[in-house]
Amino acid sequence: NPASVVLRKGLVVFQFSIAIVLIIGVLVISKQLDFMQNKDLGFDKKQKVVVSLSNENAQKHFTALKNELLTQHQIKNIGGVRYYPSQQFLQDMLVFKSGGTMDKGVLIKNNVVDEGFFKTLGIQLIAGRNFTPADTNNQVILSEKSVKDLNLTVETAVGTQVFTGTGDNIEAYNIIGVHKTYINNSLKDEMTPVMT
Repeated sequence: NPASVVLRKGLVVFQFSIAIVLIIGVLVISKQLDFMQNKDLGFDKKQKVVVSLSNENAQKHFTALKNELLTQHQIKNIGGVRYYPSQQFLQDMLVFKSGGTMDKGVLIKNNVVDEGFFKTLGIQLIAGRNFTPADTNNQVILSEKSVKDLNLTVETAVGTQVFTGTGDNIEAYNIIGVHKTYINNSLKDEMTPVMT
């Protein structure tokens, strides 16, 4: 019967088309998974444990907890941070160079870290130095992206100041270091400038 032959041929073409679509889908998903697993995030994500110290009492005892944990030979480093990579930054500020103003400022995400953060995550400092316990809140380390967005250079940024605020409420920050930019949000988003 000619109608059944046409139907049979049509079903074979339809099945073949579905098979091709499924193979293409598997290839796309495979490439996406490979990309996500092998993308250089700018930090070492292996063998890390995140412990949330979400209340004030726990945060007050962080140094004692850190010192106690570091006595364990299995623990290499401990770093404190307000927003760890992949966590949404809830603080940002408009930052400008000397001679600039807020209306020409660059929106930079603000994070708080201790001296163990960069070493623990393997984030490379490319200029200047790391934090020390003696540093004040006005000493900052900028990401390479922040330096670029502020039209500074990595070579000259360390030792200069950046500012935020207006009028009599201008706050100065001394740049003591520059770190390699790491991915601190979704891989779909553009890398954001960070000041720690």
